[in-house]
Amino acid sequence: MGDRVTAFVRDNSAALRYVARGVADRDDGAMRIFDAFVAISRAQWDRLDQHNLLRPDACLEWAALHVVVLNLATVLMREAIERHLTAPFTDPDQLERWNQATNALFQHGLYRTE
Repeated sequence: MGDRVTAFVRDNSAALRYVARGVADRDDGAMRIFDAFVAISRAQWDRLDQHNLLRPDACLEWAALHVVVLNLATVLMREAIERHLTAPFTDPDQLERWNQATNALFQHGLYRTE
C-alpha cells in the first residue's frame, strides 16, 4: 500500500498540493476528492481488518483519516520538509526514505512494546 501511495505522490504531487490547499480552503471539489481518498483508505484498512492483521482496538476511521492527512500535509508542506532533508523530497532516495518511515509508522509505531 505504501509503495502505491509513494508512486501516486511522486507522479501527482502538483495536483495533490492543489487538492490539499483546496481542502484547507473548504473548496467543494477538493473536499469531494478528500472524501474519495478517505473512502479508498478506509477500504484498505477494512480489508486488512477482515484478514485479522490489525489490533482489535484499532480505530479504522481515524486510521483512514491519518493516512490521507499525513500524505496531503507532506505534499502541502514540501518546502518546509525539504529544509530538513539532504535532497529534494521527490528525489528517489528521499521518496523511498519517506515510504519506509511511513510504512514503519503504520505497521509498528514508534514505541517499544516491552
